[in-house]
Amino acid sequence: MPRTLKSPTILDVTQAAARIRPYIIRTVLQHYPVLDKLIGAEVYVKHENHQRLGSFKIRGALNVLLRISEKDRTVITASTGNQGKAIAYAANQFGLNAAIAVRIFLSNDYNFPHVLVLH
Repeated sequence: MPRTLKSPTILDVTQAAARIRPYIIRTVLQHYPVLDKLIGAEVYVKHENHQRLGSFKIRGALNVLLRISEKDRTVITASTGNQGKAIAYAANQFGLNAAIAVRIFLSNDYNFPHVLVLH
């Protein structure tokens, strides 16, 4: 039976933030006056590119893997990039097994994708 997904509440968000806090880099929120003038609004940029792996995806991966049960020791996912890297990184941090399926192309024929599973 399919699970119904619910929208996260503010409590869900604050709990997730507390859960992942020990594992992430606190990234800066930077104000750019030049962008203010260009856009016509006050602009702040959260530099998640300074996060481990260069992406915010590590936040979600850590949050998910911190919530799995002790008996679930293997994670399987499919990804085209940063999410797969984040799941692999988080699984390694917590001593979990991970299988990441990524799409690859063995030729210039983009209509002929293959799947590579990384363990």
